[in-house]
Amino acid sequence: MLSTLTASNGSTTIPTIRLNNGIQVPVLGFGTAIKPDGKHTKKDVSEDVKLAYSEGFQHIDCAERYGNEMSVGAAVKQLVLSREALFIATKCMFLFPISTWLHGARHLPTATDEPIVGTNPEPKTSLQKSLDLFVDDVGLGKTWLLMEELQKDGKATSIGVSNARVDDIDEILKIGGIVPAVNQIELHPYCYDKAKNIVDYCHSKGIIIEVFCALAPLTQFPGGPVDVVVKDIASQLNATEDQVLLKWAHQVTHGGIVLVSSASCKKTRLEGYRKAFTEMRGLTRDQLDAISAAGAKKHQRVYGTRMDEEPSL
Repeated sequence: MLSTLTASNGSTTIPTIRLNNGIQVPVLGFGTAIKPDGKHTKKDVSEDVKLAYSEGFQHIDCAERYGNEMSVGAAVKQLVLSREALFIATKCMFLFPISTWLHGARHLPTATDEPIVGTNPEPKTSLQKSLDLFVDDVGLGKTWLLMEELQKDGKATSIGVSNARVDDIDEILKIGGIVPAVNQIELHPYCYDKAKNIVDYCHSKGIIIEVFCALAPLTQFPGGPVDVVVKDIASQLNATEDQVLLKWAHQVTHGGIVLVSSASCKKTRLEGYRKAFTEMRGLTRDQLDAISAAGAKKHQRVYGTRMDEEPSL
């Protein structure tokens, strides 16, 4: 069970949401990818992870693709933490969940009292450990069945998917025996018009949406129609524009998880992100709708158009 954590300044703990297997996960996570092109990631994120932890972040998200799993593990070792102090997730690349585990995930700290694993290069030793969340980055099919085996063998407490559409979820539910715990997707006002279908579908199946790129209107597409609306709402709430966007993403996903990027790894920003979930009041329905309507005026994504594809009838 995840232990409660207070930020270094004594602030309130980030709230959690219960996954469909009963596991509690902080609704605000610290993502360790930096560049949206996926080619320029920061290999050593140990200092970023330690700073995030000091600001109350217990949920850390990494991936085989980022090549930084070892440094996440190193950060936990340096902090000398009990394993229950963190919820750690990683993602496999498409068809190779076993390979991912052996070459990347085994370097991550696991759900034991040990501070870190991966010090022993023998796969059998590492495979006796467990992740909190292991995500299939749209391998699906046979890949999902392998993911299920990893969970059944105790290698991952929870398993989920990333960038999965309605058809993809349907495929998993037909061939598999475990419902994904999460679906990690790009979501912000400029793509919500196309994403709402998968958001609501996952909610109906008990699958938690995990959002990345929530701040894209500010970081990737500044000057668009969302800016004026968000700025006005921020003024009404005595909040910052990024706090408003994080709150919007959390609420339109039925209380889902939101990941912020280590590209913004500054103490003041992390503090502001945390306060969006611990101190800021929720947006009203009118405010949520105003942001969504503004985003619908200019559809755009950071990561391609695959998630815009309509489900088959």
